[in-house]
Amino acid sequence: MRGEPSIELIEEWEQTLDADLLHHLIPAGPPPSMRRPSDVNELPAAAYAALADGIGRHGLEDLLIVPPAERTYGWQRRRRIYTPPCVLGLGERAVALWVRALPAPAIRVLVPLNEIAAIAQQANGTRRRLLITGRTSRLPIRYDAVSDILMNAWTRRLREDAGIPEDSTPRRRIGPG
Repeated sequence: MRGEPSIELIEEWEQTLDADLLHHLIPAGPPPSMRRPSDVNELPAAAYAALADGIGRHGLEDLLIVPPAERTYGWQRRRRIYTPPCVLGLGERAVALWVRALPAPAIRVLVPLNEIAAIAQQANGTRRRLLITGRTSRLPIRYDAVSDILMNAWTRRLREDAGIPEDSTPRRRIGPG
């Protein structure tokens, strides 16, 4: 599909690592799913404070904890892309992604609701990416298919808050085959 952004892009907060290092960062087993925090204590203190300042008033239902993830990088299976744990937030003013990444955990992308131009959900096998595009920024959120129900509900609320019609940016399949 020409001209569409690739689901394989590496974001500035992601790192390429050797595969043998990842077991120190990501627990073994099936990929953990995204989840809503049941209370504020489940969030890193820095994330809650930064998101409150950046996105404005919000509730726990407006926050999603995005677990760390890894994926293959290029044709060499020994190299992987590591995405650190994140917290995605939707507030009265903006949507933002707080990332626990080097050099310091912080909000890496903030898109004001009144600047959102498009919301696209992309799929490649079981890998997913929600791409929120603003006038001057883009906020990509990677997740696994096990989180589809939660992410779809969150995305519907984002569309409503931003005034973006449901059918304006259809779900697309990105990638080979």
